Amino acid sequence: MSRYSKEAVQREIDRDPRISKREARAIHALLKGPTPMPRSWKPEVTADSTGKWYANGLAFATKAEAEGERPRSSLALARSARVARRRKRSRA
Repeated sequence: MSRYSKEAVQREIDRDPRISKREARAIHALLKGPTPMPRSWKPEVTADSTGKWYANGLAFATKAEAEGERPRSSLALARSARVARRRKRSRA
């Protein structure tokens, strides 16, 4: 699949007078593809010597919000805590 080129698509749209401005916006949106999901932050803790990090399912829009939640979400036996970027999930 070739890359999306706004200029090339617009040139082709301009060649066909039957395409309205609204249809042109829809064509651009479809060819451009899905917008990436916003990144989020999650508090994580490790509770044993394996070094594996665990999260409780909470996710926050900013790192500062996740940092503020970290002490409350930490387990009593937690060895250490951190704030990590949440992995991007694909929109299907």
